[in-house]
Amino acid sequence: MTQFLNHVDHAVWLSEPGTFDQHREELELLAGVSLEGPHLLDDLACKIVFSASAGLALVTPTDDPAPTGSIGEHLRTRLAERGEGLLAVCIGVADLTTALTEARSRGLAPSEPQDWALGRPWASAVDSAAVAVVGSVLDTVFYLGEIHYKPGVVTTQADTPGYHQNVNHIDHVAWLTTAELFAEHRAQLEQLSGVPLYDPADDEGEIQVSLSWTSGLELLAPPAQAAADDWLSSMLLADLERQGPAHQAAIFGVPDMGVARDRATAAGHQISPLIDPLNDPHQDPSWRDKTGVFFETVAGHFMGAQFVFGEITYRDDVFVVKD
Repeated sequence: MTQFLNHVDHAVWLSEPGTFDQHREELELLAGVSLEGPHLLDDLACKIVFSASAGLALVTPTDDPAPTGSIGEHLRTRLAERGEGLLAVCIGVADLTTALTEARSRGLAPSEPQDWALGRPWASAVDSAAVAVVGSVLDTVFYLGEIHYKPGVVTTQADTPGYHQNVNHIDHVAWLTTAELFAEHRAQLEQLSGVPLYDPADDEGEIQVSLSWTSGLELLAPPAQAAADDWLSSMLLADLERQGPAHQAAIFGVPDMGVARDRATAAGHQISPLIDPLNDPHQDPSWRDKTGVFFETVAGHFMGAQFVFGEITYRDDVFVVKD
């Protein structure tokens, strides 16, 4: 069995019914994976496509009007208020009962745990799965999941001994905020995940970055003004002006950045320059202590946010997976 421990286990996007098939094709093309389904979840009044091995799912409501109190009703309300986009992130935990007790001690009011495997279409990929919602931040629902994957479903072993790597699986998730709201949103992410985010750089004119290598959560705030040659800050400022504080990017782990870049280019995507922070003299040197390889490429946009390739290997004591 494989478990993600205090780390992003999977991410779920919400689509309008009329654009569901289109978004499915977009996500499959960007990630280079096949999504199973669609599967109707009649008791939840929604349908879903997913890849358990990739940690990706796309959901849409079915019945209109949805039954009162159903997940489908919640999804329709969410679409009416906020539109399509990232709906939820699941953080894997070793023991859900213990994790919920700790969440309550942090002032959260989690939902009742639910068996998320019995009778579900992904049951063949897991030995067991139990989840509970703990809250939300920046329009993203957070829930904790004690999920035991069957052997061979997910791949996290890097080629280099002593390192783990998300291979064709969601690696981390990033949100974008303003410098004024940075501390508030950082505190909310820490409260929901139960994992501290390391201190951001405070150099004037630099992008503020606060992240948890352990949990796969990242918060960004661009400088007030970008230098003429700083394409990344310029892009973040444009995104912030367009949508305000919100989900910024899903970083998807790939085994080979060159192959992934070629695939995206062949599919017609305008990809970014290669992001190579380990060879950036201005980057926090602690990144080199936690990772062996670190390359990223903005491969395109998916439902209003960036979809990013990441070829990243983490030290075994940084990214913890229970095999």
